[in-house]
Amino acid sequence: MRIARYFLRLALAASLLLTMAPAANAVDFSVFGSYFDTSDLAETYGGGVRLGLFHRIQLQLAGTLYDSVEESIPIPGGGMGSVDVDMTAIDGGVAFYFGGKATGFNVGGGLSYFIFDEATREADDEVGYYGQIGYQFEHFFLEGKYRVIEGTIEEIIDGIKQGVDVSIDGITVNAGWRF
Repeated sequence: MRIARYFLRLALAASLLLTMAPAANAVDFSVFGSYFDTSDLAETYGGGVRLGLFHRIQLQLAGTLYDSVEESIPIPGGGMGSVDVDMTAIDGGVAFYFGGKATGFNVGGGLSYFIFDEATREADDEVGYYGQIGYQFEHFFLEGKYRVIEGTIEEIIDGIKQGVDVSIDGITVNAGWRF
């Protein structure tokens, strides 16, 4: 229920931002492929969509679904255990563009809301942040992000909930097509 309210608020905010766009050419829609190399978990690949509003200072809203990440990590109670985590990132941020509308560099940053789904243990959704640098050429774009996300994977051992912290910090590379 909490996630449904969050998505409703996100959709409302995106709708309000769209009504503020002065012209259709102020909206930038993109699809992309993504590579994510995390600190404690394995590397993963995924894909996503991004909506950008305005040009020189662009408000960005993106969603990326990453393929399952399988890794052995220290587990509560001692020893090593295998985790199988599906990750969905919802990003909201600002990018500053230098150059023309068709070609140029950008730098920016923002917040990420990560939805974790672990097959056998409990993993809470987490909020983190990122910095980005990118380049666009006509309809193609390439960007690199460094994400900072800390997560906790929990399980119940002998009736007591125990958790282990995992760092999901890492480099993300996105490449895609702008419409």
